[in-house]
Amino acid sequence: MTIAIIAVAAAAVLAALATGYAWGRSRRPRKDDVRDPVGQGRPQRLEPLTPEKKAERDEWKGRLFNGFHENAIAKGKAMARSDDEPAYFRLSILRNIVAWYEAETAVDPAHRDVDVLIAGDLSLPGGTTESNVQEIKALREAGLTVGLYHHPAYKFDVARPVNPKISHFIESDGGVVAVGRHDSVRARLAILRFPPSFHRLADTLPDVRSDRSVLVVNQSPYGYYGEDGPRRKVWDVAKVRENLRRWPGEVDWYSVGPAITEVMSRHHAEDLGGVELAEEPWYDIVAGDFPPHRGSDRDGVIVVGRHARDDKRKWPSAEDLRLCYPDAPDFRIEVLGGAEAAREKLGGLPDNWNVHGFGEKDVDDFLAGIDVMVYFIGKDAVEAFGRAPMEAMARGIPVVTEPRFADLFGDGALYCEPAAVERTVRDLVSDETRLRRQSESGRRTVRERFSAESYLNRVGRLLPD
Repeated sequence: MTIAIIAVAAAAVLAALATGYAWGRSRRPRKDDVRDPVGQGRPQRLEPLTPEKKAERDEWKGRLFNGFHENAIAKGKAMARSDDEPAYFRLSILRNIVAWYEAETAVDPAHRDVDVLIAGDLSLPGGTTESNVQEIKALREAGLTVGLYHHPAYKFDVARPVNPKISHFIESDGGVVAVGRHDSVRARLAILRFPPSFHRLADTLPDVRSDRSVLVVNQSPYGYYGEDGPRRKVWDVAKVRENLRRWPGEVDWYSVGPAITEVMSRHHAEDLGGVELAEEPWYDIVAGDFPPHRGSDRDGVIVVGRHARDDKRKWPSAEDLRLCYPDAPDFRIEVLGGAEAAREKLGGLPDNWNVHGFGEKDVDDFLAGIDVMVYFIGKDAVEAFGRAPMEAMARGIPVVTEPRFADLFGDGALYCEPAAVERTVRDLVSDETRLRRQSESGRRTVRERFSAESYLNRVGRLLPD
């Protein structure tokens, strides 16, 4: 924020209010009129905002109040001056600029000293937030203090608040503190997660001084990598690289798993501009131990589970869907996360599917009721990690998935093509010895690769002293 920007914003608001006052003295308005907020001297009727104009105002307001004020103020002034905009819309724009200015002048910057700073978009509803939650738990159990800085991704909903799973720590744990845009922080280690957060930096950033900083690349730059090349760009590698050099400075890049390592080396080596990914992956983790999985009360029915965000990239083709999740009388398919994309691909869902929307059911309760997790995704999609299968393995639930995950999960899962899923599942659940052996193999893999202990060992190697 600069003094010039504040002065311009304040002058615009004061000029508008002064004009409205002059107009009011020259004519007694009717109760359904509103003073023209931008100086044209004409009364306008106060019409309620349409849903579209309300959404436009809220998006603009979100960027104004959540770190991206420079362009937001310029755009707000232009909208407030436009005769094409409704009067109430223009007035609300000016009110929000005044509110922003008052909030900025009331800020009292703080200084934070922490062991580990975690920065990125802390509002996300899915795996990125769960990864942050598990790392915070592990760090706190190890006695390390944690700072949390929310830097929303500009392309997403910047007005979305910090996820309650994360704000809970700030509210209940004195060893976890929030870092604001105007604050300064001294950290032994800074962990930046989710590169789209840094595709465009906020206009005001905290002063971060850290002994070591890392970026966890847990999102591929493009949504798809098919035979015809990458499609649906999510973030720009070169832009993020340059932004991080400006803030917070020198950063080591880590991939979250083999899939990201492969994508970055094959498609984005030139964009990295000399930055090398660390040899050791920054695996997601599950903090805590879980009792052995008991499975469902089958009564002759095999319960196959799938847990994923409802996105067409997360689902295989219609042909593979039918093979991976058989419409057989002794199979029941339990889905957590929604299945509208699958419904669209299949033209309707089979009768043996039972679907729970995203967040409708506790993950532990969901996993406790299945026998096997079957996890397949679209052929051109890149699954950065695969948190859902890992969470199942941590609880001793056998996982059947596709060979692309073999480097990540090793012998912790079973691998096959879609055509072999039904036979693989039947053979597994019909052999109690094999079922028990695979359950323990999954739990062992989690302990070795994806546990709080393995994570703290990694962090310990990066912390000074």
